[in-house]
Amino acid sequence: MQLFALRLPVSLPPDVYDRLSQLLSEDARARLARFRLIEDAHRSLVGRLALRWYLLRQGLIAPDKEPVFGRTGRGKPTVVWPDLDPKLAFNNSHEGKYVLLGISRGSTPETGVDVMELPSNPEDVEEGISLQLSFSERASLAIALTTNQRARRITTLWTLKEGYTKAIGQGILFGMERICVDLDDITGEPKRVKVDGKDVEEDGWSWKVGKLGVQDEEQYGWAVYWRPEDHNQDFSVEEIDWHDFVKVFDDVK
Repeated sequence: MQLFALRLPVSLPPDVYDRLSQLLSEDARARLARFRLIEDAHRSLVGRLALRWYLLRQGLIAPDKEPVFGRTGRGKPTVVWPDLDPKLAFNNSHEGKYVLLGISRGSTPETGVDVMELPSNPEDVEEGISLQLSFSERASLAIALTTNQRARRITTLWTLKEGYTKAIGQGILFGMERICVDLDDITGEPKRVKVDGKDVEEDGWSWKVGKLGVQDEEQYGWAVYWRPEDHNQDFSVEEIDWHDFVKVFDDVK
């Protein structure tokens, strides 16, 4: 399992945005143009290019070739070409300053990732998602917590819920309330994830959570799921420098 985090620059020069957007299809560029906020367009642009960046960086595709994408029966994006061995599954998520890319390799790989900025108003967020929390999840928040502790717990709960729905390719319509994350009463760290009462590890899923931007005023949490089971769970997020990301596309026409 590999996980990459790209931190976006404070501002994206128009010439760089134009050059990168030209690497997308006409339809994808039209979708970018519909965003009301330019920051959302920037995140979407980088998210759409993330997998191609990975393929170029790993030498899995030539600069003059474009990957071909398809979709599963549930609408989850897949790589049709290049025909890789072992096969590759990918998923990305973006929020605030970060774009997160997860890569899983194997005979039948699957993965799902989610990144979320810690809410500055966790009580309001908690109220907004209360119907999608289990009894034990609500109980884990119904104790005396600092604002940061509450924000961190909510972020852990939600990224693990949304990451799972993305891993199975169903999205939030799957029903977030069906996913129950057991948190340690004292530390708030996740101990297990259950879906309809069954531990997801029984279905072969591995998962992990982590943090980004810990030293910054804006902090983030992430979650990733993957199959097949990989006993090496000691991987860490590889943070990608923005200039290195752009440089990979220098030879792409």
